Amino acid sequence: MRRLFLGLFFIVCSFHGMASAVYDLYSPDRKIHLVIKETGNSICYELSYNGSEIIKQSALGLESTALSFHKGQIVKVVNSTFQESWKPLFGKFSQILNHYNQSVFHIQTDKGLKFNICFRAFNDGVAFRYNLPIQGKIDAIDVTKDLSEYNFCSDFSVRGIDRNIEGSEFEAKPLSQMKFSKLPLLVETPSAWVALNEASLFDFSEAYLVNPMGKISMSIDIDKSACRLPMKTPWRVIQIGATAGKLIESNILVNLNDPCQIKNPSWIKPGKSMWDWRNHGDTINGFVYGINEASYKRLIDFAAANAMAYTLFDAAWYSENGPAFPRDDLDMPGIIKYANAKNVDVLLYVDRHGKGGKSNWNLEQVLQTYKNWGAKGIKYGFLAGEISNRKQFVDTTRSITKLCAKYHMLVTFHDNPIHPGGEERTWPNLIAKEYCHGQQDSRKSFGPSKAVSAPFINGLSGPLDMTNGFYDLDGLQNRQKVDKKGLNSTVVGETARCFVNYSPLLVLPDNGDEYSKKGDLFSFIQQMPNSWDETRVLLGVPGAYIVVARRSGNDWFIGGNTNEEGRNLQIPLSFLGKGDYQLTSFKDGEQAHYITNKLSYSIEKSRADNTMTFKAVMAPGGGFCLICRKIMR
Repeated sequence: MRRLFLGLFFIVCSFHGMASAVYDLYSPDRKIHLVIKETGNSICYELSYNGSEIIKQSALGLESTALSFHKGQIVKVVNSTFQESWKPLFGKFSQILNHYNQSVFHIQTDKGLKFNICFRAFNDGVAFRYNLPIQGKIDAIDVTKDLSEYNFCSDFSVRGIDRNIEGSEFEAKPLSQMKFSKLPLLVETPSAWVALNEASLFDFSEAYLVNPMGKISMSIDIDKSACRLPMKTPWRVIQIGATAGKLIESNILVNLNDPCQIKNPSWIKPGKSMWDWRNHGDTINGFVYGINEASYKRLIDFAAANAMAYTLFDAAWYSENGPAFPRDDLDMPGIIKYANAKNVDVLLYVDRHGKGGKSNWNLEQVLQTYKNWGAKGIKYGFLAGEISNRKQFVDTTRSITKLCAKYHMLVTFHDNPIHPGGEERTWPNLIAKEYCHGQQDSRKSFGPSKAVSAPFINGLSGPLDMTNGFYDLDGLQNRQKVDKKGLNSTVVGETARCFVNYSPLLVLPDNGDEYSKKGDLFSFIQQMPNSWDETRVLLGVPGAYIVVARRSGNDWFIGGNTNEEGRNLQIPLSFLGKGDYQLTSFKDGEQAHYITNKLSYSIEKSRADNTMTFKAVMAPGGGFCLICRKIMR
């Protein structure tokens, strides 16, 4: 149901002499207070939460090569409120409330240029964007600067993302020491957790956050963006939550994106996928995994036996002639036919590394070929290496996504892609991104602290393909495509990471032989739904631990991870419905440890109701998983 109300019931305008005006915009629950000011000929904003100031007076505006859109007078304000509930194709919630108060400020500069700034206040944050109409005879401009600022009221603790996403360690540091961050930037304040983010990133440069002068402020950095008028910038988003976990629960980014643009998206299916790449060299009873038909079919057979939707075949499966031409020793059309006969769909890797046919190929022709073969999607690697600026990066990502939709293909981007920003609402075939350090990527492991930081930072932007879920933790270093130092986690911790980091495409990095050795533990992953009715973050501190609960129908799944410290947490089960539940808990063994004893685990069954508390025991670097199934009478 959609409701739009026009009026002045949530915004107050007060004038302070002839030179300034102040406008107050509140979130529907009135906890978030946004102040928009006209001071002289400048427009700025301030932000507070529950009466506590977070962002003090901060500049707004854009500049192009020839025109400036930041100094002027407010000539009109249009106020409204909006409320709807909509159903995503898949995700952390089966129904999403989109409720905000909005003010659109129409501004005229001293040069006679016109533009407006649209502000929206949600219960989980605020957002603003710039809208530029045609300026007389000018119908195209090159935007060179976004002048938006975030002047925080104190030197808060922050965690950001490095230029090379894989290298991000998420160390907490004072804002004044944060010189650069990709989005989002996580900010801890005394009254709330805040994340600076971006949504609806189309036809414009991806933004970075910079602070070269060591202030307690972040500014927007963009590449030159050639834009046709009229135009809209991406939304500048300030997510706000009473806890860090509330930021993970937030739907503000998808709510700021347009509804689905695919006419009939019923062909888009979330699901789990087997994956070959990190298995090369693993030896099971004399069988050696590699790039060959026997290995591929072995992965397909396990996927089919465990009702998995997909199997992904990564790099080196095609010849020097390009991704429409399999290697001579691989009958890829035949392999896909074999998979489809077992109700398993195939995803294929592509990139433009190399010379000749490996780099010079036509994507549309490749997609036509894959469709004829029966494949259902692609994994696109190293797109960043093909482009020269961030505007082109955005445009190319979008054109690939749209072209994949045309041929009913899923797409996931890897190797430092542009950040997600809720676009899965508009283009749900863009099913995930490796906007993170994928486990073992570049043959490097990430440790427990990083594992309990990423959900609160990278994970705020959208679904992540982190390829968690290794089970051969004592023998992993013997494979070809992995960190020879191994992986620092417990087998239960790896299982929990598959759950904590939601992705509609859960790519599993190990093979069926390893999962079958611990089939009772793997049953948690088997039973996990691919989409959820409800998601809650029950407990969590970035860099320390996280506990997530998700509901599917009457049943709840809970999972948690900890950093290098062992941890006992008391978890009230008050979120369960009425009645009794059958609990199956998957726990680290008593002596489990992420370095010295990775494989020890136990499984217990019990009964509980919503008046009880569950004790989650996590070994150092480990985790836990819990299934609560409603007992029907």
